[in-house]
Amino acid sequence: MWPKKSILALLAYCSFGACAHPIADNVNMPLAGSEWGARVKGQYIQFTEGGIVRGHGACNRFSGTYNQDGNRLTIGPLASTKMACAHLSQEQEFFRILAQTRQAEISHQQLVLINQHGDTLLTLQRRDWD
Repeated sequence: MWPKKSILALLAYCSFGACAHPIADNVNMPLAGSEWGARVKGQYIQFTEGGIVRGHGACNRFSGTYNQDGNRLTIGPLASTKMACAHLSQEQEFFRILAQTRQAEISHQQLVLINQHGDTLLTLQRRDWD
């Protein structure tokens, strides 16, 4: 049995982000068969078997390819429909982020896209909940 002070100290330590980074436990978690959504309504991305990706950018549907090797991830090239809408600038930013992705931190509920410099580009939430 853990003393109450030890448990409280551990909880405080973890609440400040000092506990193990999620990538350590999920380096080889495959994305195939998963779907992830962004904060912008209507933006999502699906990863399918065979390196195919598809989704919605808030205005237009898109599809393309992806390559995952452990936590290394590249997305694209992508092709999309060309409809105009009020959220076009948010969509263009979403596509830019996908193209700049070079690695990912993957847990069952969250996908963090990271660029070549190690900067977080976007955090997506799991939508399919398998």
